[in-house]
Formats: sequence, structure tokens, C-alpha cells
Amino acid sequence: MPQNLTLVITSRTQPPLSIANLRVRCQLLEVDNLALAFDDDETHRFLSQFNDHLADEDQNKALRAQVEGWPSAFSLLR
Repeated sequence: MPQNLTLVITSRTQPPLSIANLRVRCQLLEVDNLALAFDDDETHRFLSQFNDHLADEDQNKALRAQVEGWPSAFSLLR
């Protein structure tokens, strides 16, 4: 494979590929659902932009747990 080639694979499930050697050589970047989901701080900052009454920390944590931190779900709350 040429040095200047970048292969991007997207999938909703873990593809049945043998990629362990790429992972070991640090030639693989994996972005999973945990990396895409908001954490507590990101949830608070996002929601407080639009609505001050959604800036309550406990309420934000409960909301984040309910939508599993997905930014698209938070955007529907605006």
C-alpha cells in the first residue's frame, strides 16, 4: 500500500477485519461511540448555551444518561 494512502472505514458494527497488527503499530485510529458521546462537562456547556434552566448539573446528568450522551439527541431539546 502506498505511504500516502489513507483508508477510512465506517460501520455501525465492528467489521470482521483482522486489524490487530495496525492497532499494535499505532497505524489505526478508532473512534467509537464513547468518543462521540458528550461527557458531563460537554453536556452542561451545550445545554447551557440554549436554556439556562437546563444548566442544572443533576438534571443534565440524568438527561445525558437517558440519551446516552448523543449530541443529536441534545440538539432536539433546543
